[in-house]
Amino acid sequence: MLQAHLCSAPDALEAALIPDVEVYPVISLHDLYLHLTNQQVIKPQPHVEAESVPGLASTDFREIKGQEHVKRASKSPRPVDITY
Repeated sequence: MLQAHLCSAPDALEAALIPDVEVYPVISLHDLYLHLTNQQVIKPQPHVEAESVPGLASTDFREIKGQEHVKRASKSPRPVDITY
């Protein structure tokens, strides 16, 4: 199932990393209004693969004190439920 997601334009590239989600980058509320009233179409952000995005680096937690549960979760190969 393909879902549509409206987000701010600066966040569209990151949102486009999510598979099966069509991302529409919104620059202003006026543009959003025009899109929703079918007066002007916002073109969807093309889907991107994480490997193709420059600057994505693994997080280095060596200098961070505390937050052990976050450090453990970031190293887990599967999603971890972090309950506070």
